[in-house]
Amino acid sequence: MQRAIKNLIRDRGLSRYQHTVVKVESCPSRPIGLCADNSVDEADLHRPSKDQPGPVKSVAGWIVGEWDGKYAPLTPHFWNYDTRTDTFYDTTEPGYFENNPNVTYVVDNQVMDLDWNDDSFSGFVYKKDNRPYVVKKDKIVRIDSFTNTNLEQIYFQA
Repeated sequence: MQRAIKNLIRDRGLSRYQHTVVKVESCPSRPIGLCADNSVDEADLHRPSKDQPGPVKSVAGWIVGEWDGKYAPLTPHFWNYDTRTDTFYDTTEPGYFENNPNVTYVVDNQVMDLDWNDDSFSGFVYKKDNRPYVVKKDKIVRIDSFTNTNLEQIYFQA
């Protein structure tokens, strides 16, 4: 397991029951920057009716890119899980990771508890010091804690 994933699991306070590293098939057909909407829309397409859940579920977590010598990029993301085929898949165009295609998806449903609609948000990175940093436009700011509470207090005001 790459260092950035270990750091993410540590810094998010995830137990082995709260996270899963999964293999995800890329099926890009929906726009960049709308991954939460894309995931929900995709799940809705497979519902038999508005009152019944379908076989396709929305999944929340993180995409973690490979270390590029300076940073290991990561970003919150939403994708889908098909219960019929036991397959995870992503309908959102790659965008942030277009030049870093060897990514790992880490399920972390606590990601759903935060509002990610901040246009200045670019993602997160781990640097050589193994600490998380938030990236907003051209500014990289170290954060002491990667919990939802801390992200709400620091990240959304950074």
